Formats: sequence, C-alpha cells, structure tokens
Amino acid sequence: YLHGHLDGRVSLQSMADLVGMSPYALHRAFKATQGLPPLRYSLQLRMRRARALVEGTRKPISEIAAEVGFADHAHFSNTFRKHWNVAPSRLRAN
Repeated sequence: YLHGHLDGRVSLQSMADLVGMSPYALHRAFKATQGLPPLRYSLQLRMRRARALVEGTRKPISEIAAEVGFADHAHFSNTFRKHWNVAPSRLRAN
C-alpha cells in the first residue's frame, strides 16, 4: 500500500481501515515489525524514490517534489537535505 502511494496521500487512519485495526494498534504493530512508525517509514520510501529520480532523471526538482507528495519545492528541498545531508540540486550537479 505504501509503495503504491508515494505521492504522500497516506494517513494512519486510511492504513488502519485497510487492515481492520485501530490507528493505535496499527502504529504499534507496524513499528514492532518495521522498526519505524508507519508515516516515518512512508517518508523514507518517498525520499528513496526522490533520490532515484534526482539521480536518474532530468525531471525538474519541482516535478519530482510533486511526484513524491510535496506541495512545494522549498519544503521538499529542506526535507531532502535533512534526510540525505545534501540538497537535491547539489546531488544532481555531482
């Protein structure tokens, strides 16, 4: 489910509804099995996809940001930099 929704439109409630659990129970079970809370895991997947797009395509950074669920370029760039310790534009330049 998370791999299919890398555009960021995932909520804990929608995931819980999908598997018939309460959001609290899903959060605990997911973290126990994956080592991360579900929404942090989702962000990690989105950042991996974003890096693959930055390194592997010539798409504009703003287009990549939208594709992985960020409403604006600045928020995406800040999140990318925090996650990978390099700005997406700098990564592409190397």
